[in-house]
Amino acid sequence: MRQPFDRLAGVLPINKPRGMTSKDVSRILQRSLGRVKLGHVGTLDPDAEGVLPVLFGAATRVQDLLLDSPKTYWCQIFMGETTDTLDREGTVTATAPWEHVTLEAAQQAAKAFLGPIEQIPPAFSAVKHKGKALYAYARQEALSEEFLATFLRKVEIYALSLDSLEGNLLSLRMTCSKGTYVRSLVRDLCTALGTCGRVDRLVREAASGFSLDQTVSLDGLDEARMREILVPIHRLREIPQLAIHSTEDVLSLLQGKELHSSLCLLPGTSIPSKPFLLVDSERAFGIGTCIGKDRIRLQRSL
Repeated sequence: MRQPFDRLAGVLPINKPRGMTSKDVSRILQRSLGRVKLGHVGTLDPDAEGVLPVLFGAATRVQDLLLDSPKTYWCQIFMGETTDTLDREGTVTATAPWEHVTLEAAQQAAKAFLGPIEQIPPAFSAVKHKGKALYAYARQEALSEEFLATFLRKVEIYALSLDSLEGNLLSLRMTCSKGTYVRSLVRDLCTALGTCGRVDRLVREAASGFSLDQTVSLDGLDEARMREILVPIHRLREIPQLAIHSTEDVLSLLQGKELHSSLCLLPGTSIPSKPFLLVDSERAFGIGTCIGKDRIRLQRSL
């Protein structure tokens, strides 16, 4: 007998189209499936497109673990013009010459942004101030650079390449940590090149272990197709796992007991330092954590 969809748990990698919010995607799926618990990993701006992992059922409980994984973006930069939103949807706030910029100069300047860096978030962002997102304030009045600088954040750029320059359009690809704003990096890179710029197109090519070629379009998506593509929790390779082979040990963990690793794990198995999935055969039954050096405990059941 086929299990009702509202009792399934897993991740559906959606290719979010341009012009739609991440919440719009969730609402469309909710309407199609009815009363199904769902969420998504890593909000995409309405003007952005690409990989949006949507979580169903118990998979919503591992959302924070998936957020920690790196993300890869491809971006087309429009040099010589910037806007209040730092993308093509905003109001133009400045223009500057760009003709002096060469691909080689851009590639050289990009090296300064590799590794751990500090970023000032865009005025139109979801960063909170007194319980409200910055974009709510920015819609009322322009936010000063001094005010935005108080929200300086540390992020990390793992890889960054500039592949082509055609006219004033510069192509960029980067892999970065959570919390990184591509629009901020574009602003800062263009400033370093002696011009200004904004995002003209943004595509998230990878997130939470899913690549663009693994995603599915919302067009024509039905329940049968969702069932075919839905990735179960125990197959989420971006989250470390520990296999518990004894039914008795599984029950002990579910009852809140701490277990010594030598008693419940295969010899030589190391315990991850970060929270991990506890897996029993073909099922993830909880999120575990390490206590001390050699004991494990259930942090949250699935």
